[in-house]
Amino acid sequence: MRTRGVRSAALAVILVASIGSAPSAAMPPNDVRSEAAPIFIADSAGLGLRLNFQNLATGGTVAGVPLNDVGGSRDDEGDPPLVAPNLPAGDLPFSNCNSRNPDVTPFAFAARTVWYSLVADATSAAFAGRNLVTIDSAGSSTRHVISVYETVPGPFDPGAVPILLPNVIACDLGVTGLASQVSFITEPGRTYALMVGLPPLSNATSTLTLSGRVLDVEAPRVAISLAQIPDAAETFSYEVSASDGAQTALTLEQVMRSGAPRPALRQVTPHSCSRAALARGEYCQAGTTLRVRWHNVAGTERGVVNAAYRDLAGNEGRNRLDTPLRDRRPPRFARGYPNVRFASRRRFVVRVACFGGPGEIRIYFGATLRYKKATARGTMTAAPGFVRPRGIYFIRTVCADRSNNVVDSWSFAQVR
Repeated sequence: MRTRGVRSAALAVILVASIGSAPSAAMPPNDVRSEAAPIFIADSAGLGLRLNFQNLATGGTVAGVPLNDVGGSRDDEGDPPLVAPNLPAGDLPFSNCNSRNPDVTPFAFAARTVWYSLVADATSAAFAGRNLVTIDSAGSSTRHVISVYETVPGPFDPGAVPILLPNVIACDLGVTGLASQVSFITEPGRTYALMVGLPPLSNATSTLTLSGRVLDVEAPRVAISLAQIPDAAETFSYEVSASDGAQTALTLEQVMRSGAPRPALRQVTPHSCSRAALARGEYCQAGTTLRVRWHNVAGTERGVVNAAYRDLAGNEGRNRLDTPLRDRRPPRFARGYPNVRFASRRRFVVRVACFGGPGEIRIYFGATLRYKKATARGTMTAAPGFVRPRGIYFIRTVCADRSNNVVDSWSFAQVR
Protein backbone atom coordinates (compact mmCIF):
# COMPACT_ATOMS: atom_id res chain seq x y z
CA MET A 1 0.00 0.00 0.00
CA ARG A 2 1.27 3.40 -0.86
CA THR A 3 0.91 6.08 1.72
CA ARG A 4 2.26 9.41 2.70
CA GLY A 5 5.01 9.81 5.28
CA VAL A 6 4.16 10.48 8.89
CA ARG A 7 5.67 11.07 12.26
CA SER A 8 4.64 10.59 15.91
CA ALA A 9 5.13 8.71 19.08
CA ALA A 10 4.91 5.00 19.64
CA LEU A 11 1.89 3.06 18.36
CA ALA A 12 -0.54 1.42 20.63
CA VAL A 13 -3.65 -0.57 20.10
CA ILE A 14 -6.22 -0.57 22.82
CA LEU A 15 -8.46 -3.55 23.49
CA VAL A 16 -11.45 -2.23 25.32
CA ALA A 17 -12.10 -5.55 26.97
CA SER A 18 -12.53 -6.92 30.39
CA ILE A 19 -9.32 -7.78 32.22
CA GLY A 20 -8.22 -11.38 32.05
CA SER A 21 -7.64 -13.78 29.17
CA ALA A 22 -10.42 -15.85 27.65
CA PRO A 23 -10.49 -19.65 27.85
CA SER A 24 -8.64 -21.32 24.98
CA ALA A 25 -11.85 -22.77 23.58
CA ALA A 26 -13.76 -19.50 23.55
CA MET A 27 -13.57 -16.26 21.62
CA PRO A 28 -11.82 -13.35 23.35
CA PRO A 29 -14.18 -10.95 25.15
CA ASN A 30 -13.45 -8.19 22.59
CA ASP A 31 -15.52 -9.75 19.82
CA VAL A 32 -17.83 -6.75 19.45
CA ARG A 33 -17.00 -3.15 18.56
CA SER A 34 -18.12 -1.73 21.89
CA GLU A 35 -15.54 -3.86 23.71
CA ALA A 36 -12.49 -3.18 21.54
CA ALA A 37 -9.36 -3.84 23.57
CA PRO A 38 -6.35 -1.44 23.50
CA ILE A 39 -3.09 -2.65 21.92
CA PHE A 40 0.15 -0.79 21.12
CA ILE A 41 3.69 -1.20 19.81
CA ALA A 42 6.33 -0.52 22.48
CA ASP A 43 8.54 1.62 20.24
CA SER A 44 8.25 5.05 21.85
CA ALA A 45 10.80 6.65 19.50
CA GLY A 46 8.96 5.53 16.36
CA LEU A 47 12.04 3.81 14.93
CA GLY A 48 10.04 1.32 12.85
CA LEU A 49 10.97 -1.79 14.87
CA ARG A 50 8.74 -4.79 14.10
CA LEU A 51 7.30 -5.96 17.42
CA ASN A 52 4.33 -7.92 18.74
CA PHE A 53 1.42 -5.79 19.84
CA GLN A 54 1.03 -5.39 23.59
CA ASN A 55 -2.51 -5.96 24.90
CA LEU A 56 -3.36 -3.50 27.67
CA ALA A 57 -6.47 -5.48 28.62
CA THR A 58 -4.60 -8.72 29.33
CA GLY A 59 -1.10 -7.43 30.06
CA GLY A 60 0.37 -9.78 27.45
CA THR A 61 0.98 -9.75 23.71
CA VAL A 62 -1.46 -10.39 20.87
CA ALA A 63 -0.09 -13.86 20.14
CA GLY A 64 -1.99 -17.13 19.83
CA VAL A 65 -5.40 -15.49 20.34
CA PRO A 66 -8.10 -18.15 19.62
CA LEU A 67 -10.75 -17.33 17.02
CA ASN A 68 -12.93 -20.40 17.69
CA ASP A 69 -16.66 -19.91 17.27
CA VAL A 70 -18.75 -20.96 20.26
CA GLY A 71 -22.46 -21.26 20.71
CA GLY A 72 -24.18 -18.07 21.74
CA SER A 73 -21.19 -15.84 20.90
CA ARG A 74 -21.93 -12.25 19.88
CA ASP A 75 -19.09 -12.51 17.38
CA ASP A 76 -19.72 -10.82 14.01
CA GLU A 77 -23.04 -9.30 15.04
CA GLY A 78 -23.41 -6.06 13.11
CA ASP A 79 -19.80 -6.07 11.87
CA PRO A 80 -19.27 -3.79 8.87
CA PRO A 81 -18.46 -5.19 5.42
CA LEU A 82 -14.90 -5.46 4.13
CA VAL A 83 -14.50 -2.56 1.70
CA ALA A 84 -11.51 -0.85 0.12
CA PRO A 85 -10.28 2.42 1.67
CA ASN A 86 -11.60 5.72 0.41
CA LEU A 87 -8.59 7.98 1.05
CA PRO A 88 -8.04 11.54 -0.23
CA ALA A 89 -6.41 12.19 -3.58
CA GLY A 90 -2.79 11.08 -3.51
CA ASP A 91 -3.46 8.23 -1.07
CA LEU A 92 -4.18 5.25 -3.28
CA PRO A 93 -3.15 2.18 -1.25
CA PHE A 94 -3.39 -1.31 -2.60
CA SER A 95 -6.40 -3.20 -1.27
CA ASN A 96 -7.90 -6.52 -2.30
CA CYS A 97 -11.11 -5.88 -0.33
CA ASN A 98 -14.50 -5.31 -1.93
CA SER A 99 -15.55 -2.26 -3.90
CA ARG A 100 -16.78 0.89 -2.21
CA ASN A 101 -20.40 -0.26 -2.66
CA PRO A 102 -20.32 -3.89 -1.52
CA ASP A 103 -23.06 -6.43 -1.89
CA VAL A 104 -24.61 -7.96 1.21
CA THR A 105 -23.69 -11.57 0.56
CA PRO A 106 -21.51 -13.44 3.09
CA PHE A 107 -18.48 -12.75 0.86
CA ALA A 108 -18.51 -9.12 2.10
CA PHE A 109 -18.02 -10.03 5.77
CA ALA A 110 -15.25 -11.47 7.90
CA ALA A 111 -16.01 -14.35 10.31
CA ARG A 112 -15.08 -14.82 13.97
CA THR A 113 -13.87 -11.25 14.32
CA VAL A 114 -12.15 -9.53 17.23
CA TRP A 115 -11.77 -5.77 17.73
CA TYR A 116 -8.88 -3.70 18.95
CA SER A 117 -8.29 -0.02 19.54
CA LEU A 118 -4.93 1.25 18.28
CA VAL A 119 -3.26 3.63 20.70
CA ALA A 120 0.14 5.32 20.91
CA ASP A 121 1.54 3.90 24.13
CA ALA A 122 0.89 2.12 27.41
CA THR A 123 -1.09 5.12 28.71
CA SER A 124 -3.76 4.56 26.00
CA ALA A 125 -2.99 8.01 24.59
CA ALA A 126 -3.99 8.99 21.07
CA PHE A 127 -1.20 9.52 18.54
CA ALA A 128 0.49 12.86 19.08
CA GLY A 129 1.84 13.15 15.53
CA ARG A 130 1.91 11.52 12.12
CA ASN A 131 3.31 8.00 11.85
CA LEU A 132 3.47 5.29 9.25
CA VAL A 133 1.85 2.25 10.90
CA THR A 134 2.12 -1.25 9.44
CA ILE A 135 0.19 -4.21 10.90
CA ASP A 136 0.58 -7.88 9.88
CA SER A 137 -0.72 -11.27 10.99
CA ALA A 138 2.46 -13.27 10.34
CA GLY A 139 2.77 -16.13 12.82
CA SER A 140 -0.97 -16.83 12.90
CA SER A 141 -2.14 -20.39 12.28
CA THR A 142 -4.00 -19.40 9.12
CA ARG A 143 -4.64 -16.31 7.03
CA HIS A 144 -6.80 -13.51 8.34
CA VAL A 145 -8.55 -10.39 7.12
CA ILE A 146 -7.61 -7.01 8.60
CA SER A 147 -9.59 -3.77 8.39
CA VAL A 148 -8.66 -0.43 10.01
CA TYR A 149 -11.16 2.34 10.76
CA GLU A 150 -10.82 5.91 11.90
CA THR A 151 -13.08 5.74 14.94
CA VAL A 152 -15.28 2.71 15.55
CA PRO A 153 -17.79 2.22 12.70
CA GLY A 154 -21.47 2.49 13.50
CA PRO A 155 -24.10 -0.27 13.31
CA PHE A 156 -24.53 -2.00 9.96
CA ASP A 157 -27.49 -4.07 8.82
CA PRO A 158 -26.40 -6.66 6.21
CA GLY A 159 -29.98 -6.87 4.97
CA ALA A 160 -30.24 -3.18 4.16
CA VAL A 161 -29.26 -1.33 1.02
CA PRO A 162 -25.44 -1.53 0.58
CA ILE A 163 -23.70 1.46 2.12
CA LEU A 164 -20.33 3.22 1.85
CA LEU A 165 -18.05 3.28 4.86
CA PRO A 166 -16.25 6.65 4.81
CA ASN A 167 -14.05 5.91 7.82
CA VAL A 168 -12.30 2.71 6.61
CA ILE A 169 -8.65 3.58 5.92
CA ALA A 170 -7.01 0.18 5.29
CA CYS A 171 -8.22 -3.32 4.38
CA ASP A 172 -6.59 -6.64 3.35
CA LEU A 173 -8.34 -9.94 2.72
CA GLY A 174 -5.06 -11.84 2.81
CA VAL A 175 -3.72 -14.34 0.30
CA THR A 176 -3.74 -18.09 0.84
CA GLY A 177 -0.63 -19.15 2.72
CA LEU A 178 0.54 -15.54 3.36
CA ALA A 179 0.02 -13.11 6.19
CA SER A 180 -2.31 -10.15 5.79
CA GLN A 181 -0.80 -6.70 6.04
CA VAL A 182 -2.12 -3.12 6.11
CA SER A 183 -0.40 0.25 6.30
CA PHE A 184 -1.79 3.68 7.04
CA ILE A 185 -0.81 7.07 8.43
CA THR A 186 -1.93 8.35 11.80
CA GLU A 187 -3.06 11.93 12.32
CA PRO A 188 -2.54 13.78 15.61
CA GLY A 189 -5.25 13.23 18.20
CA ARG A 190 -7.19 10.59 16.28
CA THR A 191 -8.12 7.09 17.40
CA TYR A 192 -8.23 3.97 15.23
CA ALA A 193 -10.19 0.74 15.43
CA LEU A 194 -8.85 -2.56 14.10
CA MET A 195 -11.06 -5.51 13.09
CA VAL A 196 -9.36 -8.89 12.56
CA GLY A 197 -11.08 -12.13 11.62
CA LEU A 198 -11.15 -15.12 9.33
CA PRO A 199 -11.81 -14.75 5.59
CA PRO A 200 -15.48 -14.87 4.53
CA LEU A 201 -17.06 -18.36 4.68
CA SER A 202 -13.96 -19.79 6.39
CA ASN A 203 -14.57 -22.74 8.72
CA ALA A 204 -10.96 -23.00 9.91
CA THR A 205 -9.94 -23.15 13.52
CA SER A 206 -7.44 -20.35 14.01
CA THR A 207 -5.16 -18.53 16.43
CA LEU A 208 -4.21 -14.92 15.77
CA THR A 209 -0.83 -13.20 16.17
CA LEU A 210 -0.43 -9.49 15.40
CA SER A 211 2.82 -7.61 14.88
CA GLY A 212 3.44 -4.08 13.70
CA ARG A 213 5.77 -1.17 13.14
CA VAL A 214 5.40 2.50 13.97
CA LEU A 215 7.72 4.75 11.98
CA ASP A 216 8.00 8.41 12.90
CA VAL A 217 8.36 10.22 9.57
CA GLU A 218 7.42 13.75 10.62
CA ALA A 219 10.25 16.22 11.09
CA PRO A 220 10.50 18.10 14.40
CA ARG A 221 8.76 21.48 14.36
CA VAL A 222 11.44 24.07 15.12
CA ALA A 223 10.49 27.42 16.66
CA ILE A 224 12.71 30.53 16.91
CA SER A 225 11.17 33.57 18.59
CA LEU A 226 12.18 37.02 19.78
CA ALA A 227 9.77 38.74 22.17
CA GLN A 228 10.92 42.24 21.18
CA ILE A 229 13.58 43.75 18.95
CA PRO A 230 15.90 45.92 21.05
CA ASP A 231 18.41 48.48 19.90
CA ALA A 232 21.20 46.82 17.91
CA ALA A 233 23.71 47.81 20.57
CA GLU A 234 21.91 45.72 23.19
CA THR A 235 21.78 41.97 23.81
CA PHE A 236 19.08 40.05 21.90
CA SER A 237 17.35 37.19 23.75
CA TYR A 238 15.89 34.51 21.46
CA GLU A 239 14.01 31.32 22.36
CA VAL A 240 14.98 28.31 20.24
CA SER A 241 13.12 25.00 20.68
CA ALA A 242 11.57 22.05 18.84
CA SER A 243 8.60 19.75 19.30
CA ASP A 244 11.02 16.85 19.83
CA GLY A 245 14.53 15.73 18.99
CA ALA A 246 17.93 17.22 19.79
CA GLN A 247 19.57 20.31 18.35
CA THR A 248 22.09 19.40 15.63
CA ALA A 249 23.00 22.85 14.29
CA LEU A 250 22.83 26.51 15.33
CA THR A 251 24.34 29.17 13.07
CA LEU A 252 24.25 32.97 13.22
CA GLU A 253 25.01 35.45 10.48
CA GLN A 254 25.02 39.25 10.37
CA VAL A 255 24.42 40.72 6.93
CA MET A 256 25.11 44.31 5.94
CA ARG A 257 22.79 46.37 3.77
CA SER A 258 24.96 45.59 0.73
CA GLY A 259 24.39 41.86 1.29
CA ALA A 260 27.95 41.22 2.41
CA PRO A 261 28.36 39.30 5.66
CA ARG A 262 29.96 40.70 8.77
CA PRO A 263 32.72 38.64 10.44
CA ALA A 264 31.49 35.41 12.03
CA LEU A 265 30.11 35.71 15.53
CA ARG A 266 31.97 33.84 18.26
CA GLN A 267 30.23 31.44 20.62
CA VAL A 268 31.23 31.75 24.24
CA THR A 269 30.34 29.58 27.19
CA PRO A 270 30.19 31.86 30.21
CA HIS A 271 29.27 30.30 33.51
CA SER A 272 25.88 31.90 33.23
CA CYS A 273 24.69 32.97 29.81
CA SER A 274 23.76 36.49 30.91
CA ARG A 275 23.32 39.72 29.01
CA ALA A 276 26.27 41.33 30.77
CA ALA A 277 28.62 38.47 29.89
CA LEU A 278 28.66 39.17 26.16
CA ALA A 279 30.87 41.50 24.14
CA ARG A 280 30.20 42.72 20.62
CA GLY A 281 30.13 39.85 18.11
CA GLU A 282 29.52 37.12 20.72
CA TYR A 283 26.65 34.76 21.56
CA CYS A 284 25.86 32.04 24.07
CA GLN A 285 23.13 29.43 24.56
CA ALA A 286 21.68 28.08 27.79
CA GLY A 287 18.83 25.59 27.33
CA THR A 288 16.33 27.12 24.94
CA THR A 289 17.61 30.67 25.50
CA LEU A 290 19.99 32.14 22.92
CA ARG A 291 21.60 35.50 23.71
CA VAL A 292 23.37 37.49 21.00
CA ARG A 293 25.30 40.76 20.87
CA TRP A 294 25.60 41.58 17.22
CA HIS A 295 28.48 43.54 15.70
CA ASN A 296 28.16 47.32 15.41
CA VAL A 297 25.75 48.17 12.62
CA ALA A 298 25.74 50.92 10.03
CA GLY A 299 22.18 51.85 9.10
CA THR A 300 19.91 48.82 9.04
CA GLU A 301 21.40 45.33 8.84
CA ARG A 302 20.03 41.82 9.36
CA GLY A 303 20.73 39.22 12.00
CA VAL A 304 19.92 35.66 10.91
CA VAL A 305 19.50 32.70 13.29
CA ASN A 306 19.33 29.17 11.81
CA ALA A 307 18.52 26.09 13.91
CA ALA A 308 18.16 22.38 13.10
CA TYR A 309 16.86 19.49 15.23
CA ARG A 310 16.87 15.72 14.57
CA ASP A 311 14.65 13.15 16.29
CA LEU A 312 15.55 9.56 17.14
CA ALA A 313 14.03 8.30 13.89
CA GLY A 314 16.42 10.50 11.89
CA ASN A 315 13.87 13.12 10.77
CA GLU A 316 15.35 16.61 10.68
CA GLY A 317 13.49 19.89 11.05
CA ARG A 318 14.91 23.35 10.31
CA ASN A 319 13.84 26.95 10.79
CA ARG A 320 15.33 30.45 10.58
CA LEU A 321 14.53 33.90 11.89
CA ASP A 322 15.65 37.03 10.06
CA THR A 323 15.78 40.04 12.41
CA PRO A 324 16.29 43.67 11.36
CA LEU A 325 19.17 45.24 13.27
CA ARG A 326 18.73 48.95 13.74
CA ASP A 327 20.96 51.19 15.83
CA ARG A 328 18.46 53.51 17.53
CA ARG A 329 20.70 54.85 20.29
CA PRO A 330 22.03 58.38 19.57
CA PRO A 331 25.52 59.53 20.54
CA ARG A 332 25.90 61.58 23.71
CA PHE A 333 28.09 64.57 24.53
CA ALA A 334 30.85 64.25 27.07
CA ARG A 335 30.34 66.23 30.24
CA GLY A 336 31.11 69.93 29.71
CA TYR A 337 30.94 69.68 25.91
CA PRO A 338 30.43 71.34 23.53
CA ASN A 339 31.90 74.65 24.64
CA VAL A 340 33.19 77.82 23.04
CA ARG A 341 36.56 79.32 23.99
CA PHE A 342 37.96 82.62 22.64
CA ALA A 343 41.59 82.53 21.52
CA SER A 344 41.60 86.22 20.65
CA ARG A 345 39.09 89.01 20.23
CA ARG A 346 37.74 87.69 16.91
CA ARG A 347 38.92 84.09 16.98
CA PHE A 348 37.11 81.37 18.94
CA VAL A 349 37.31 77.60 19.15
CA VAL A 350 34.35 75.20 19.36
CA ARG A 351 35.42 72.16 21.34
CA VAL A 352 33.39 68.97 20.88
CA ALA A 353 33.61 65.53 22.51
CA CYS A 354 30.89 62.87 22.23
CA PHE A 355 30.53 59.14 22.67
CA GLY A 356 28.69 56.69 20.41
CA GLY A 357 30.83 56.79 17.27
CA PRO A 358 32.04 56.09 14.74
CA GLY A 359 30.29 58.84 12.86
CA GLU A 360 30.87 62.55 12.26
CA ILE A 361 30.78 65.96 13.94
CA ARG A 362 29.02 68.86 12.22
CA ILE A 363 28.99 72.54 13.26
CA TYR A 364 26.44 75.03 11.91
CA PHE A 365 26.25 78.77 12.24
CA GLY A 366 22.51 79.19 12.16
CA ALA A 367 21.40 76.95 9.29
CA THR A 368 24.74 77.09 7.44
CA LEU A 369 27.14 74.18 7.74
CA ARG A 370 30.61 75.53 8.62
CA TYR A 371 32.49 72.41 9.69
CA LYS A 372 32.30 68.60 9.28
CA LYS A 373 34.65 65.89 10.47
CA ALA A 374 34.25 62.10 10.07
CA THR A 375 35.83 59.80 12.64
CA ALA A 376 36.19 56.04 12.96
CA ARG A 377 36.58 56.17 16.72
CA GLY A 378 33.97 55.45 19.32
CA THR A 379 34.79 58.77 21.03
CA MET A 380 34.47 61.59 18.51
CA THR A 381 36.38 64.86 19.14
CA ALA A 382 37.01 68.11 17.30
CA ALA A 383 38.24 71.62 18.14
CA PRO A 384 37.95 73.79 15.02
CA GLY A 385 38.76 77.50 15.21
CA PHE A 386 36.79 80.28 13.57
CA VAL A 387 37.58 83.94 12.84
CA ARG A 388 34.43 85.95 12.48
CA PRO A 389 33.46 89.62 12.16
CA ARG A 390 31.88 91.41 15.06
CA GLY A 391 28.45 90.05 15.95
CA ILE A 392 26.52 87.34 17.78
CA TYR A 393 26.68 83.81 16.34
CA PHE A 394 24.24 81.00 17.21
CA ILE A 395 26.16 77.75 16.93
CA ARG A 396 24.56 74.32 16.51
CA THR A 397 26.85 71.37 17.22
CA VAL A 398 25.78 67.91 15.98
CA CYS A 399 27.22 64.45 16.68
CA ALA A 400 25.85 61.76 14.33
CA ASP A 401 26.62 58.03 14.20
CA ARG A 402 26.67 55.88 11.08
CA SER A 403 23.01 54.98 11.56
CA ASN A 404 22.23 58.72 11.41
CA ASN A 405 21.18 58.91 15.03
CA VAL A 406 22.04 62.44 16.20
CA VAL A 407 22.47 64.54 19.29
CA ASP A 408 22.77 68.31 19.02
CA SER A 409 23.40 71.31 21.22
CA TRP A 410 23.01 75.08 20.76
CA SER A 411 25.39 77.74 22.07
CA PHE A 412 26.35 81.25 21.05
CA ALA A 413 29.45 83.37 20.68
CA GLN A 414 29.59 87.15 20.75
CA VAL A 415 32.44 88.71 18.80
CA ARG A 416 33.08 92.34 19.79
